[in-house]
Amino acid sequence: MKKIIKLLVINIIIIISLILIIDYLYFKYDEHKYRIKCEKTGIPFDKHIEYKTYKILNPKDKNTTNIYKSFIEEKLYQDTIYAENKEEEKAPILLFGDSYTWLEAHKELQYQLSQNTNRTVFNFAFWGWGAQHMLYLINNDNLYKVIDEYGKTPQIAVYTYIRNHQMRLTDVLDYYLDIEPYLEYREVNGKLQVKEYNFFHKLLYRLYMYRRYRHERNLKKYHKTSHNQLYKIISESYYELKKHYPDIKFVIFEYYQNKEEDKKEEEMFKKLEDIGIIYISTKDLTQEDLLDKKYTTEDGYHPNSEAWNILCKPLAKKLEDILN
Repeated sequence: MKKIIKLLVINIIIIISLILIIDYLYFKYDEHKYRIKCEKTGIPFDKHIEYKTYKILNPKDKNTTNIYKSFIEEKLYQDTIYAENKEEEKAPILLFGDSYTWLEAHKELQYQLSQNTNRTVFNFAFWGWGAQHMLYLINNDNLYKVIDEYGKTPQIAVYTYIRNHQMRLTDVLDYYLDIEPYLEYREVNGKLQVKEYNFFHKLLYRLYMYRRYRHERNLKKYHKTSHNQLYKIISESYYELKKHYPDIKFVIFEYYQNKEEDKKEEEMFKKLEDIGIIYISTKDLTQEDLLDKKYTTEDGYHPNSEAWNILCKPLAKKLEDILN
């Protein structure tokens, strides 16, 4: 019996070792292809990419996908930018979104909106996030404690949307960097609930091959369901926020960088407008190509100062017009 158990243990160790070796080689192969692609396109190679199967998760690590769980409680959001003229200060603005809203907040979108409206601006965005993170925060009672502590009821909330948010609805955001499932909602009896993953799935998720497989699987199906899911998440965020602030205006601000038309996306915007959400696109603010190098950072996507300089004044005016 001891020999059988010993043989079984040895075989298990061999199988696990082989799986990890294959997994690592697959990662290195993909990393090599990604490096070549970066060299050809001129986009900087992400230095944070590494084989993370053995990495111990740290809930407070900003490179992990679970930061949303303590985002409000540990004050991991950007510093609030306060209105300069206190005597003529107007009601605050709430910002939600991803890195487009979060990056360089002290001098870009958040700061410039405050400057151009004389409003205090709260920024609850974070890099890599999507619409589901906004919903998660809006469902968190502690969010309202942070806002209400300021003493003025917000008049407008702005969610900055990019088309990539469609792909972020799934359990895989970045198969290189993430080693645990991404925040995902599912509909249960007509209500959205955070999807829970069992131990076996989380264990498999540590393997690069498994994350890569899930990503490819998601690519095939997200066009079919993503717009409906996005609509549900954004609309529920709107309705929940209005429970706390009945008179608040809710804006979906599309940062447009897509040359291809997406009819389903346009239908989604129309449905959101039908329930009272206000839609503003950067196309309404400028005719400039926001994918042009002079308007992006080194990665070729994120807006730089030049982009925000041409967008923020007309955006601020539109927001003021909505409230007047």
